[in-house]
Amino acid sequence: MVELRKKRSATSAYQVKPIIRCAKKKQSVFIVSKLILKQMDINPETDGIMFGFKDKKLHIFKELKESDNYHLSVADANTMRFRSNDLFEHISKHFGKQDFTIELQNDLTFKII
Repeated sequence: MVELRKKRSATSAYQVKPIIRCAKKKQSVFIVSKLILKQMDINPETDGIMFGFKDKKLHIFKELKESDNYHLSVADANTMRFRSNDLFEHISKHFGKQDFTIELQNDLTFKII
Protein backbone atom coordinates (compact mmCIF):
# COMPACT_ATOMS: atom_id res chain seq x y z
CA MET A 1 0.00 0.00 0.00
CA VAL A 2 1.17 3.54 -0.75
CA GLU A 3 0.49 5.98 2.03
CA LEU A 4 -0.67 9.43 1.07
CA ARG A 5 0.32 11.94 3.69
CA LYS A 6 -0.24 15.62 3.92
CA LYS A 7 2.97 17.44 3.14
CA ARG A 8 3.94 20.76 4.56
CA SER A 9 3.65 23.39 1.91
CA ALA A 10 6.37 25.87 1.10
CA THR A 11 6.64 28.99 3.19
CA SER A 12 3.68 31.23 2.49
CA ALA A 13 4.10 34.86 1.47
CA TYR A 14 2.28 35.85 4.69
CA GLN A 15 5.23 34.50 6.72
CA VAL A 16 7.89 36.57 4.95
CA LYS A 17 6.14 39.78 3.80
CA PRO A 18 3.85 42.24 5.59
CA ILE A 19 1.01 41.97 3.07
CA ILE A 20 -2.75 42.24 2.84
CA ARG A 21 -4.63 40.25 0.20
CA CYS A 22 -7.88 41.86 -0.88
CA ALA A 23 -10.49 39.78 -2.69
CA LYS A 24 -14.16 40.11 -3.49
CA LYS A 25 -16.29 37.01 -3.48
CA LYS A 26 -19.72 37.13 -1.87
CA GLN A 27 -18.26 39.59 0.61
CA SER A 28 -15.05 41.57 0.44
CA VAL A 29 -12.33 39.97 2.53
CA PHE A 30 -8.99 41.32 3.68
CA ILE A 31 -6.39 38.73 4.71
CA VAL A 32 -3.73 40.41 6.84
CA SER A 33 -0.25 39.02 7.53
CA LYS A 34 0.57 38.85 11.24
CA LEU A 35 3.85 40.56 10.33
CA ILE A 36 1.86 43.80 10.00
CA LEU A 37 0.55 43.37 13.54
CA LYS A 38 4.08 42.78 14.79
CA GLN A 39 5.52 45.74 12.86
CA MET A 40 2.83 48.12 14.14
CA ASP A 41 2.56 46.60 17.65
CA ILE A 42 -1.15 45.84 17.22
CA ASN A 43 -2.95 43.75 19.82
CA PRO A 44 -6.09 42.38 18.07
CA GLU A 45 -7.86 42.06 21.44
CA THR A 46 -7.72 45.80 22.16
CA ASP A 47 -6.75 47.53 18.90
CA GLY A 48 -8.55 48.09 15.64
CA ILE A 49 -7.09 49.34 12.38
CA MET A 50 -8.07 52.19 10.11
CA PHE A 51 -7.06 53.24 6.62
CA GLY A 52 -6.81 56.62 4.97
CA PHE A 53 -5.51 58.35 1.86
CA LYS A 54 -2.91 61.12 2.00
CA ASP A 55 -0.76 62.37 -0.87
CA LYS A 56 -2.33 59.69 -3.10
CA LYS A 57 -1.00 56.93 -0.83
CA LEU A 58 -2.95 54.41 1.24
CA HIS A 59 -2.01 54.64 4.93
CA ILE A 60 -2.79 52.32 7.84
CA PHE A 61 -2.92 53.20 11.52
CA LYS A 62 -4.06 51.59 14.74
CA GLU A 63 -6.44 52.87 17.36
CA LEU A 64 -8.36 51.41 20.26
CA LYS A 65 -11.29 49.24 19.20
CA GLU A 66 -14.40 51.26 18.49
CA SER A 67 -17.55 50.53 16.55
CA ASP A 68 -16.28 52.40 13.47
CA ASN A 69 -12.87 50.76 12.94
CA TYR A 70 -11.87 47.37 11.53
CA HIS A 71 -11.53 44.48 13.97
CA LEU A 72 -9.16 41.64 13.16
CA SER A 73 -10.08 38.01 13.76
CA VAL A 74 -7.88 34.93 13.57
CA ALA A 75 -7.74 33.24 10.18
CA ASP A 76 -4.84 30.79 10.51
CA ALA A 77 -1.34 30.59 12.00
CA ASN A 78 0.04 33.43 9.87
CA THR A 79 -2.95 35.64 9.12
CA MET A 80 -5.80 37.65 10.54
CA ARG A 81 -8.85 38.82 8.57
CA PHE A 82 -11.71 41.24 8.40
CA ARG A 83 -14.50 42.04 5.94
CA SER A 84 -15.69 45.35 4.50
CA ASN A 85 -17.44 46.00 1.20
CA ASP A 86 -17.13 49.80 1.57
CA LEU A 87 -13.40 49.73 2.22
CA PHE A 88 -12.88 47.30 -0.66
CA GLU A 89 -14.66 49.67 -3.07
CA HIS A 90 -12.46 52.63 -2.05
CA ILE A 91 -9.19 50.70 -2.21
CA SER A 92 -10.01 48.88 -5.47
CA LYS A 93 -10.81 52.24 -7.12
CA HIS A 94 -7.51 53.65 -5.84
CA PHE A 95 -5.45 50.76 -7.23
CA GLY A 96 -7.69 50.10 -10.25
CA LYS A 97 -7.99 46.35 -9.56
CA GLN A 98 -10.58 43.99 -8.13
CA ASP A 99 -8.40 41.27 -6.54
CA PHE A 100 -4.97 42.41 -5.41
CA THR A 101 -2.24 42.17 -2.80
CA ILE A 102 -0.70 45.19 -1.13
CA GLU A 103 2.56 45.32 0.84
CA LEU A 104 3.23 47.50 3.88
CA GLN A 105 6.17 49.87 3.49
CA ASN A 106 8.33 51.28 6.31
CA ASP A 107 6.41 54.58 6.24
CA LEU A 108 3.13 52.67 6.94
CA THR A 109 1.85 53.14 3.40
CA PHE A 110 1.00 50.38 0.95
CA LYS A 111 2.13 49.59 -2.55
CA ILE A 112 0.50 47.04 -4.83
CA ILE A 113 2.52 43.93 -5.64
